[in-house]
Amino acid sequence: MTYLHQAADGTFTYNLSGHQTFRLPAAPPEVATSTAAEWLDGAAKLLVDMIDTTSSTKSNVDLSDVGREKQLEPKRGKFVEDIAARWRAIEVREENVSISEATYLAPPKLESSNFAGAVEDREIRDWWRSQSVEARAKAMADIQTDVSGNERLMVALMRSPIRLHDSEAKFMKETWAAAVRQRNADVFAAFDAARESFEWARRGLANIVGISGATLGKSWDRERVVRQLLSSENVYAPSGYGAWGITAPEVARIKVRIEHEKSRAAGFQGTV
Repeated sequence: MTYLHQAADGTFTYNLSGHQTFRLPAAPPEVATSTAAEWLDGAAKLLVDMIDTTSSTKSNVDLSDVGREKQLEPKRGKFVEDIAARWRAIEVREENVSISEATYLAPPKLESSNFAGAVEDREIRDWWRSQSVEARAKAMADIQTDVSGNERLMVALMRSPIRLHDSEAKFMKETWAAAVRQRNADVFAAFDAARESFEWARRGLANIVGISGATLGKSWDRERVVRQLLSSENVYAPSGYGAWGITAPEVARIKVRIEHEKSRAAGFQGTV
């Protein structure tokens, strides 16, 4: 049985049915019992099943070595796909959180039909550019003490098609973001908790991938994993190669190799 145990110091230990254990740092309930954590728990159970299946199959005296491998290989491939799919599902969730957060943090858009707003934006930006460095510094100090009273100024400057000086752009972006976060504290607390849960689950999945190496065997190297994922019918699996620390350039090169192999095979068939 796979179970998650929390120690007195808050850290967590996954006990993989007595096979092996791995530890995760302390985490609050909204992280340790999140959806991502449930995906991690499912992955741990898959690993235990894979270890047990491998052990029982290899001890089956009615099968030859070839027969044992023939039974195990499809299950190994399925395991690799399932772990990759969980890794990618976490990435997708994280991307969605980033999109939602960016939507909150973006300054209000100016509708193309809002001619008066466009004129006002330009007047504000012209005024800002006419100010001395000292006057701008004072204005930024005023903004910092009263963001809500200077929002119109900030929005016009952040919507400028001409980039502000780096220090001014950084100040406006960070001050605006801090104000938005404060106004929407509940929303951003949920974003932060989600991100923490994603990272926590990824650490667990990385441990599972590391432990699974001995069960999968040496033939399941990085290229073998990529080839399995690229052939998967699971929509998430082909993009879940990050679970093995595999990079996009590596995958791209293997794709080239696969296409090269297909072209050569087609060419040879045509000349026979």
